[in-house]
Formats: sequence, structure tokens, C-alpha cells
Amino acid sequence: MKKIRNIPFGYMMKKGRYIAEPLESEAVVMIYKMYLNGMSLKDIADVMTVPYNADKPIHTP
Repeated sequence: MKKIRNIPFGYMMKKGRYIAEPLESEAVVMIYKMYLNGMSLKDIADVMTVPYNADKPIHTP
């Protein structure tokens, strides 16, 4: 049976385990810092340009 996994942003699967994905993890830290400094989620989304790992598998049920 095929396993379907949704890998959270900021992580990747390596040898069957979740590990931090460096570029995405940096983006997560930046998002939290901006939010804690009072920015709204919409304002954060407007300024973010996050490199996305195109090789990361996307599974839809």
C-alpha cells in the first residue's frame, strides 16, 4: 500500500525521517519574527518570497 505523506513546510523527508529543510526553515523563523513584531499575516504574505523546493513531493488524496 502506498503511503501518502504531507510534509510540513520547513521540513523534508530523508531516510524515512523528517529533517529541517534549511531554506524553508529560515523562512519560518522570519515569519515568526515578523508576526511577533506586530505584522499582520497578510502583510507578511505580501513581503515574503520563499524559495520552494520543487523536488519536494506533493501528495493529494
